[in-house]
Amino acid sequence: MNLNDAARAHIERFRYANGQKIRARNPLQLERNLNDDYVKFLGFSSALLPPGAGVLGMITNRMFLDSESLVGLREWFMTNFDQIYIVDLWGSSEESRRVARLANDENVFDILQGVAVSLLVRRRSHKAVARLVHAREVIGKREAKYRLLIDDLAVGEAG
Repeated sequence: MNLNDAARAHIERFRYANGQKIRARNPLQLERNLNDDYVKFLGFSSALLPPGAGVLGMITNRMFLDSESLVGLREWFMTNFDQIYIVDLWGSSEESRRVARLANDENVFDILQGVAVSLLVRRRSHKAVARLVHAREVIGKREAKYRLLIDDLAVGEAG
């Protein structure tokens, strides 16, 4: 992990939610999750976008979608982007052992962590809540996920 001051600066904004510093039940897990390189890269790349416009697209670990300790990251995205598109490809080998509906789920890569594709769109210079959040969850065999990504990547509005 990159633990230098410059790398830490990219995640500092994700330590806050609802204007308060996050006080996690498990502070060590909070630090582990915030210091994961993909979280730092999300912070780094989003900081490179110009204030009034930009698009950020990434394939990352899916953990930021539901981890309690990454609520600050999700909130920051919601207040700094107008449109958010997420394709949650799941694929976590650990989750597939623990959750019945994921028992036959496969990863699109040869890795253990689940995967998400994120596309974040900024068209404004001021902060406000994202106007559009679209999400799609994809569970199943690897080949079926590949076909979907090639042929039918429609992403519906989250509800």
